[in-house]
Amino acid sequence: MIDIVELYNTVNDQLSKNNGRYLNAEEFTRYVNLASTDYFNEVLGRTNKRVNRQSMVGYGHNQQTDKRLEPFRTGQSVNIIDGEGELPSDLDHITTVTTSRASAKPIKRISEDRLGSLFDNPLRKPNEDESYYLEGNQSIELFGTLDEVYVRYIKKPVKGLLAEKEVTLTAGNRTVTRMEPDPDNSVDLDWDEREMGSIVTRILSLVSKPTKDGFLAQSTQLDKANE
Repeated sequence: MIDIVELYNTVNDQLSKNNGRYLNAEEFTRYVNLASTDYFNEVLGRTNKRVNRQSMVGYGHNQQTDKRLEPFRTGQSVNIIDGEGELPSDLDHITTVTTSRASAKPIKRISEDRLGSLFDNPLRKPNEDESYYLEGNQSIELFGTLDEVYVRYIKKPVKGLLAEKEVTLTAGNRTVTRMEPDPDNSVDLDWDEREMGSIVTRILSLVSKPTKDGFLAQSTQLDKANE
């Protein structure tokens, strides 16, 4: 996990050294989630950017990429009712579907086109020994006899949150009230702490872009809409 308060202090320390800028909690929360999503998509292989000076990679093609995605690997049993199962709400990318958690027997993914040709051949229809699944938006459609499958997947990054609390300081007869980070009510990033440098670099890059940058404005609006 990346401690959100430590990340906040690191970013503001770098900003103050370079241009004297300071991010408040709301601004930081917005930027950190933009940076985390951007990095996630890059490591997963969805963008045309480069990872460690290597050309774009796809998931599973690079050992270092696999390690970076380790905090996002998870799995869940999915009940199949009338041939359909509801996928986990935090799912981003299915890696494998098997007959059970303990089983190494995979269920084959199939496209709608291939499914049509499959049913045209009575010798290739799904049976107890051979099942197929068709992935939808938030569900999978199973063609076979199973009533439960196990889905291993890459989950979406948790949305970070830097919460604040009011702190009162007293010095002699003077009382000052100010806002400080509240670690108890903040939400840390689920990236491995070794990835903090990559997240910091992306935040600083976003902050340094002119506000008239159309892409940044669009991304910010999209992020706000998803909050």
